[in-house]
Amino acid sequence: MADVLSLLESQAVLRLAVLFVHIVAVCVATGAVILQDVALVRTGRLDFAQLTQTANLVKLCLIALWISGLSIIWIDTAGNLALALNKPKLVSKLTVVALLTLNGALLHAVAFPALMSRRPPSHRRATLCAVLGAISTATWLYAAFLGIAHPIEKQLGVIGFLAVYGMALVTAIAVALGHVRFVVYRLMAEAHDDDASAVRASLAVVKNS
Repeated sequence: MADVLSLLESQAVLRLAVLFVHIVAVCVATGAVILQDVALVRTGRLDFAQLTQTANLVKLCLIALWISGLSIIWIDTAGNLALALNKPKLVSKLTVVALLTLNGALLHAVAFPALMSRRPPSHRRATLCAVLGAISTATWLYAAFLGIAHPIEKQLGVIGFLAVYGMALVTAIAVALGHVRFVVYRLMAEAHDDDASAVRASLAVVKNS
């Protein structure tokens, strides 16, 4: 019994609980981003309500990722955060989460307002939305990869991990520029046409009443 109580009071259990939250946050966010992309391709339409729900969920997961990740670092280093700099995978994780935060801020500040705008669509705005979305998807998938990359940590090192991330980004952005931006432009144009049709219908009702 004493051994059980000692185990429950140990830092190992605390770390395991925080790690569980950390893994769930990555999995939920990655799954939400992928499902949003699949829904966009499957339906061929912009669902602004679903897009907003996904964005809010991913934002909460990102907050949980920061809190749980920094807590794990604090536990592992006993408060000496300088020790974290000697762990290549950990440095890569911090870099990726920082980029996720920056990209998320740009999505909320630039991409989502552009998608939901009632202005006529433009290729520039469509390209920006496609690229930011591609960076988000690639980065969340890479964050999930880092969760299982411990066996190759020593072989890759910081440069190797960042090189893998760089290749993932280049691939995602190439797909966004070569295909996705045209899909986004078409969806924006269709949404704008639907809004215009709704306005004309409303005006006709008012005129005839």
